[in-house]
Amino acid sequence: MTETLPSVTEISGAVQSPAVRVVFDFWMSFWTKGRLPSFDEVEPAEIKEALPYLWVLKYEQAADRFTYRIVGEEVNRFYRRNISGQQIDVAMPPDLAATFKGRARRVVQNRQALYLVGKIYHLAGYDAFGERIYLPLAPSRNDDGGVIGVTDARGHVIDERVLQETAGKITAIRDGAYQVYDAAARNEG
Repeated sequence: MTETLPSVTEISGAVQSPAVRVVFDFWMSFWTKGRLPSFDEVEPAEIKEALPYLWVLKYEQAADRFTYRIVGEEVNRFYRRNISGQQIDVAMPPDLAATFKGRARRVVQNRQALYLVGKIYHLAGYDAFGERIYLPLAPSRNDDGGVIGVTDARGHVIDERVLQETAGKITAIRDGAYQVYDAAARNEG
């Protein structure tokens, strides 16, 4: 049996964080033209509202390594240090790194968007509620692609009605403390 994943436009209906929304809309502006943006095409001025919550990963396929290229100050605050330039395996404890790296690898290799809502940073020992999105980036002249993401744990209220309406359209699975909305970008129709 083949599992049919929802389209990225179905994820769009669930996004409520203004920071997640601005990066998702930026990414969709490329996706609707039939391609993914590369790191070289990320324009901070276009996603200004998200910058404190933004993180961008560089992927090196041969080494199966992810390195933080950009990390917003609100993300760094949770790590109590600047993790920009660090590999995931160095920036995080091993169990957290394995989970995060697994998700990032799936996003890059499958050209797959991943949206999470619930207890953000829960695995790191915090109980902040919010949203996180992972979006694939195309290869550029200096990398094998990567991930642009946003983690917004400002504690904004997630509209339960939207979650209920999208639950019937999006394959929802439990993943630790998260409600996961998983969409294969390549299946967009």
